[in-house]
Amino acid sequence: MESKRLPQTCQWAEPTLYQPWPMWLDAWAWPWSCRAEGTPKLLPTTSDCEECVRWQRRDPTKPAPAFTGVLRGRRCGPS
Repeated sequence: MESKRLPQTCQWAEPTLYQPWPMWLDAWAWPWSCRAEGTPKLLPTTSDCEECVRWQRRDPTKPAPAFTGVLRGRRCGPS
């Protein structure tokens, strides 16, 4: 079964609030971060997940992160 490509369904996405200081301070503006490259990067929009080549389905036996909101900010991935 194909999952919708969102931060909530990707194994690499985590709520920014769960990141170490000072990164978690950006959680209001950038609620999601991505660990696909090892170090967390802030996600600007959920549409980045729809097009991401590193997107991998989250293990369905583990609970999905519960945060939802408007995403804006810096782009995840190579600059």
